[in-house]
Amino acid sequence: MKILYQSASYIPSYAANSVHVMNMVDEISKLDNDVKLLSFYSDLDVEGSDNSYYGVGDGFEVIKYPFKTKINKIKYIYDSLIYAQKFKPELIISRFPYGAYALLLFGYKVVLDAHGPLWKGSFLKKCTWRVFSKFENLRVTTNSVSLKEMFVDENVCPKHDIKVAFNGAKVFPLDAFYDLKEKKEFNAGYIGGLYAGRGIDIIVEIAKSLPQIGFHIAGGTLEDIEEVRSQYNIPSNIIFYGHLNPAEVYKFRNSCDVLLAPYHKSGIVGASKVGDSSQYMNPIKIFEYLSSSKVVIASDLKPIREVVSKEEVFLVDPDNIEKWIDTLMFLSTHPETCNDYANKSYSIFLNKFTWKVRALKLLNMFNS
Repeated sequence: MKILYQSASYIPSYAANSVHVMNMVDEISKLDNDVKLLSFYSDLDVEGSDNSYYGVGDGFEVIKYPFKTKINKIKYIYDSLIYAQKFKPELIISRFPYGAYALLLFGYKVVLDAHGPLWKGSFLKKCTWRVFSKFENLRVTTNSVSLKEMFVDENVCPKHDIKVAFNGAKVFPLDAFYDLKEKKEFNAGYIGGLYAGRGIDIIVEIAKSLPQIGFHIAGGTLEDIEEVRSQYNIPSNIIFYGHLNPAEVYKFRNSCDVLLAPYHKSGIVGASKVGDSSQYMNPIKIFEYLSSSKVVIASDLKPIREVVSKEEVFLVDPDNIEKWIDTLMFLSTHPETCNDYANKSYSIFLNKFTWKVRALKLLNMFNS
């Protein structure tokens, strides 16, 4: 099948949305589809190709457009239409609402993959969604149950039923490792952005009470790391690594004994550093942690409980620092418990949360 994937991602970039897009397109192409990815030019300079940077195959083509000015954004919508008329896709998957709306007008079958409330933010967003949500040739997926519930609660559902398609991760090798710095007998890892609400402050407080444990933080720019250092008194058992190429991150996860996701209850922002996704987020981080077959400690929040339970992951109140400390102390002296949880979380990942599982859901939207 010929599929056009219309993204709103800069390729390459540090943003999680670009990891999502590249892996989804990779999996769709592996399912014997002819896939073209529309994306934006990036100023980020990486070694090798974009595909090698993300650790994905070469089975699809990436077409890039400028996207820095309002004129660029309008032109991107036009360019998407021109490319669609040239390529003649049988299905379009979009993460760019305004572009999706334009394609709907021309009769294309469009799966709009929503990762946030499409109708919020401006009067224009609300009005355009109200109009295009009723199109017969539109299907909508959300990446969390909570986001689908927001559509229902605010009476803004599309004509056809919304399907939930959780994020995912690749099936990575478990026998490749990273050379952790100042490695201790027991090591905790965090991989991701250093943005507000991600819990770096929680890790700092935990680390101060557990000097015998190493805390390894991968992610963030040099400026982000300096800002964190200026805000907090960083203990010596916290080691920052900066940004790692997405293709190499799995080795870092494999090298840790436990992985941390200490999200705050509110105020969680992404690469844009605006908005608050705490009520509907579905972080790729959780699925990538599960893919490493390691024990995970995550904040006990509704969006996280949608995908894992206390049977597979240790879920802890992000406001209860002492509970985080106690949980880490317990795990550091009970390797059998670590192995038990790691095995259960890895099993649920393989069955439910690979990128392939998600790709098949989107591809079958019009069949169902």
